[in-house]
Amino acid sequence: MKTEWSWYEGWLPAGDVISFDVENDFYFLKKIKSKAETTITQCAVSNGITTVVARDAFDLANMFHGLMAAHRNGRTLVAHNGWYADVPWIRRTCPDFPFNQGETMALGYLADENQPLSLKALCMKYLPDVEDWKEGIHAEQGSDAFAEYNATDAVLTMRLYNALTSLLGKRAELVPKIIMPAMLALRACSTRGIYLDKRAIGEADEFYSTKISVVLATLRDEFGISSPRKRQVVGEALTSAGHTLGHTETGKLSTGKATLARLKETPLVVALKEFWSLDKAYSAYVKRYKKLSESGDGRSHSEYTVVRTVTGRTSNSDQQLPRTPLLHAFFSAPAGFRLVSADYSAVEFRVAAWVAGEQGIIERYRQNPGFDPHTWFAAMLYGKPEGEITKDERQIAKSANFGLLYMAQPPTLVEYVRKTTGRELSIVEATRIYKMWHSELPAFKPWYGRTWDFLVEHGYVESVTGRRRHFVGGELNASLQSFERQKPVLKQLRWMRAAALREGVNFQVQSLAADIALIALRKCQLEGLPVNGFVHDSISLELEEGVDLTEKLEKYMVRYPVWYLKKHFGVDFNMPLEIQVK
Repeated sequence: MKTEWSWYEGWLPAGDVISFDVENDFYFLKKIKSKAETTITQCAVSNGITTVVARDAFDLANMFHGLMAAHRNGRTLVAHNGWYADVPWIRRTCPDFPFNQGETMALGYLADENQPLSLKALCMKYLPDVEDWKEGIHAEQGSDAFAEYNATDAVLTMRLYNALTSLLGKRAELVPKIIMPAMLALRACSTRGIYLDKRAIGEADEFYSTKISVVLATLRDEFGISSPRKRQVVGEALTSAGHTLGHTETGKLSTGKATLARLKETPLVVALKEFWSLDKAYSAYVKRYKKLSESGDGRSHSEYTVVRTVTGRTSNSDQQLPRTPLLHAFFSAPAGFRLVSADYSAVEFRVAAWVAGEQGIIERYRQNPGFDPHTWFAAMLYGKPEGEITKDERQIAKSANFGLLYMAQPPTLVEYVRKTTGRELSIVEATRIYKMWHSELPAFKPWYGRTWDFLVEHGYVESVTGRRRHFVGGELNASLQSFERQKPVLKQLRWMRAAALREGVNFQVQSLAADIALIALRKCQLEGLPVNGFVHDSISLELEEGVDLTEKLEKYMVRYPVWYLKKHFGVDFNMPLEIQVK
């Protein structure tokens, strides 16, 4: 496609909103250089009609400073994936360059969280008569053809911004009000990073190495398996020992986790399970963090994913670390400092009660923000005063609260309690718990019904801040509506209904809980608190010994998000919040 553009001559296109797109030498050096060494070769700026391109160092510097001035004068800067790529590259030569307020990747994510988010994919979907222009990246650096390609990126970014903001309406406010601020706060966490304790990592290294050596010796000496990492060898040994195995799609013996789980617990099977569990932990975690602790600044600078998650929760590599004391001791603070975490207390249960309109729970939290719903339910369940509830009884009540909140039926509750507590419930006891829970919390079932009706009608559910979770469309949507009309006895359709409804309920809770935590994180970062990590509803900070920020954390995490939701989204979240600082 043909784009009108001109070389930059010291002026930028007019308009309250302008887009920019940078190009670099990464592809032209055949990816020999790392992205960290990438050099910007040119930049295009557009208002969707008028477009200018700068290519030499002097013009690029002037253009960047012009964009900074435009930002200071209240003009909105738009880019595609600019916060992650374009702006950090620009900041190597222009450290004060502002992050773009408009982000078409985030807007595309809000439009449909399941769709591809590349500029090309979004433009081809949302802009009429767009032709594939990406072949232009192969044009010669510095040529008019390459400048036209750069200009086209900027033009289409601007047009895509206009199309998506028009499509999203008020929902587009999520980008400048929550998503972009969260991206910047999470970047601050990543930049500071979490200090890694070499001593703790060394202890884990010795522990796992020793345990693995012992299991390897057992497999070799008792079962003749010298290479347990070779699945074919393991498969043949299991078959020789009398176990019946299935086959993979490629015809090899199946020895995966699911296969081992169903096999009889013979000494061979037990030894193999133990080896693979130890070997996975050692390879995926111990070796990785040992390498990190011995390189660079000895910190983990985890990158956070914001716009590719289903519920709005963030994800990062550090949160995949199993929550065992031996491994979690990796995260620490250097001498003279301490690692502090501020966690929301029962935030999902609070949010669920508020969304469902469960007034009994709301009122209990209003009377006592520290109300413990698990001890409360355990007391009813076992007919005892709350002060006499044991740890095991509370844990079962906690499993029931969260399992039933997310629509567990009695058989599912039996499995959930077994998984979370190791305790066995009879189906009779599980049924009693199910009936008591819904009797004491009567607002949840009607909320499930409202969620299902909305999902079937629209094909998605929506949070109070405007996030959406798309589930169905086309044939599946028609099938679900058919289910409602005809009630066919089809197991697959019943399963689809239950799964969609459960995810719809889960989304409404987790997305609002995520927004509350992200609003709080950004406030903490803006106020200069040394944030260095974030997981779901927990903020970690590296504080000097003797410094106590509990009062500030309560202000920024408890009171501020409630005010922010009311001011910017009209959401009157009148459920008291509470944090635990440890």
